[in-house]
Amino acid sequence: MNDAEQLQDDLTTWLLGNPKTRDIPFTSYKKETIESVNAEDFAGWAQRPGADPSIIGGACLVLPPKLRIKSKNMPGPQFTLTIDVRTFVDPKVSNTGLSALDIATANAAWTHDTLVNRYNRLFCPEDAVTPFFLPGFDAYDTHFEMEMPQDYLGQTAQPVIAVDGATGLVTITCSDAVAAIYYKVGGGIPQPGLEADTYTAPVQAQDGAVIRVTAWNTALMPSVILTATVELT
Repeated sequence: MNDAEQLQDDLTTWLLGNPKTRDIPFTSYKKETIESVNAEDFAGWAQRPGADPSIIGGACLVLPPKLRIKSKNMPGPQFTLTIDVRTFVDPKVSNTGLSALDIATANAAWTHDTLVNRYNRLFCPEDAVTPFFLPGFDAYDTHFEMEMPQDYLGQTAQPVIAVDGATGLVTITCSDAVAAIYYKVGGGIPQPGLEADTYTAPVQAQDGAVIRVTAWNTALMPSVILTATVELT
C-alpha cells in the first residue's frame, strides 16, 4: 500500500469515529463505487457489525488524493495535497434526519486541523463544503488540504524526447498513460498548468532550438525536467 492509499484508509477510519455521524454507514472509495449505491445497498450497510439496523443513512466516499499547484515559486512550483470526501444520502430511504450537507459539514468540523495519522494534518479551506450533482441523491463534497512533503507520493515517470534531425519534429512520450506532458521551447522552465504548453502532437522546432519537458500525473509529483537541443542534419 502506498502513502496515498494509506491516507485514504486512515481518513476513512477517522470519519468512522465522528460522534455526530458514527451510526451512518460509510464506505471508502476503494471498496465501492458510486454506481453501486442504491436503496438496497443502504439497507445492507445498516446491517454491518455494531450498527443500529433501524438506521439507514448515507455514505462517504474518500476519493484518491490529488496534487494542486499552490505557487509557482522558483525553482519549481510548490504543491498542496488535496483529498475530497463525497457524501451522499438517498432521501427516499434515509431515516436519520441528517442531510448530506449535515454530514459533510460535520466531517469538516471533525477533521479540520487534525492529525488523522502520524504524518497527515488536514485542514479545511473556507469553501470546504460544496454541492455535488448526483441524480437521485442529496450529495456534497468536503475538501481537505495538507502541505505536501516533497517525497510523499512518488514521482511521475520521466518523459522521452525524440528529435527528427531531418524535419525538426520533436516527439515526446511518457510511459505513464495518465500523465500530461508539458513543454517550453526557447528557454524557461515548464511548470504544469502555469507556464508551459501542453503536448498533444509532435512539435515543429527550428535548428538550435532548446526544448524543456516534464510529465505530470496529478496523483504524483511531476517528473524531472528534461532538456533537448534540436540539431538539423
